[in-house]
Amino acid sequence: MKQIRKIMLFMILGTAMLFASCEDENVIQNSILEIDKTEIKAPVEGAKINIKVTSNVAWTISSKQGWAVPEITNGEGTREVEINITENLYRDERKDILTLATVDGTQTKTIEIVQETAQKPDENYAYKLPVVFHVIYRDAKNEKQNLREGYLKEVLSDVNKIWKEAAPHLNVEFVMATETPNGVTMAEPGVHRVQWNIDKIDYKRFMGYTEAAPKRYRDLLWDQNRYVNICLYNFSDPDITGVTTLPYTIAPDALDGLEKLPNNIAPTELPISYCVSVNSLYAYTKPGNNLESTNFVSTIAHELGHYLGLRHVFGEDANMKTDYNEDSDFCKDTPTYNRKKYLKELSKYTLAHPKFTQEDVNKWILRTNSITGEQFTSNNIMDYYWTLRNKFTEEQAKRMQYVLLHSPFVPGPKIRTAKQKIVSKRNFKMPVRHAICQ
Repeated sequence: MKQIRKIMLFMILGTAMLFASCEDENVIQNSILEIDKTEIKAPVEGAKINIKVTSNVAWTISSKQGWAVPEITNGEGTREVEINITENLYRDERKDILTLATVDGTQTKTIEIVQETAQKPDENYAYKLPVVFHVIYRDAKNEKQNLREGYLKEVLSDVNKIWKEAAPHLNVEFVMATETPNGVTMAEPGVHRVQWNIDKIDYKRFMGYTEAAPKRYRDLLWDQNRYVNICLYNFSDPDITGVTTLPYTIAPDALDGLEKLPNNIAPTELPISYCVSVNSLYAYTKPGNNLESTNFVSTIAHELGHYLGLRHVFGEDANMKTDYNEDSDFCKDTPTYNRKKYLKELSKYTLAHPKFTQEDVNKWILRTNSITGEQFTSNNIMDYYWTLRNKFTEEQAKRMQYVLLHSPFVPGPKIRTAKQKIVSKRNFKMPVRHAICQ
């Protein structure tokens, strides 16, 4: 009998230990995942914000959109994680979701991040305009078509230096775009490479200069209200270095020399390729040599002036003919001259002096004001060769500032009436003006 009791006692103890063991296992298997924030409100300029993760197991953390970047993608146990929220270059309110999950899949937590829009702009507002270069090429190995990686970042940096020195109070900076229209982080910031089975493109057809631009070209462009689109391709006309669509205003806003739209429309309603086009045949001509009549950096700096509403400083009639002696750029502080007459004299001189020297450059950067007859040095970014191309005037800066504050299809916050904010279908013929540059 005693033997039986011992056996029963051992069985009871064994069962109790088994249950205790199971309870211990249950405690270990119950994963814990807690966070100290479920919502983050971030400023437009970006921020670094810490979140505390409390857990007893391994876990992962990821961002849906990619602009709220955790310092790690996985961790274990309890720790703080720094979230780097990048600057909102696109100025509209945006949202991202951080997802934390235990590796066993039993626990998930989310944090909603809302990044505010920019404050109401005024004349002192500092603009950062996201730029996307659409590099159109046929031969991936041809660097005059498919520009080398990293080069365009250097170019835009040089453009910013020119603009900063030319108009230090304008508060404009061009920055490489960091995300696609779908919110995906760009592997190569600011560069969108497109391979087409074509060597050269007719810029007039691409831009919609003479008729509506083909849908293929228009569809290439990203939302003009969020991006400055610069298209790089080999022009079929090698004498043209760049072409730019001049901006618009929305009634009742008006600026001399710009077309006025009766109402606001979405970029998808545009019948033209609203962008900057630059001839990539000249992509590797850079500043530093005064004996070069043009270079890629100054060409882009010049085209961006057109993009923000500037005209050429020399005389141009309504048909862009340059045998013109009147001031036509709507800026009284830019002296004008007859470009056709200047080129005729320059052509004669270069035939007699085929090897251009620095002394020759110094001679031909001088112009004669076609209104006053006075001589002046050409230093305006909106002139052509030969020129120093390193200045904007005060009136030019004010003109660009007006475009930044009011024009559609230019990134950044705007000053708008309630009516101007309403986006409608286009039920009117689109007026178009381009600036074509040699």
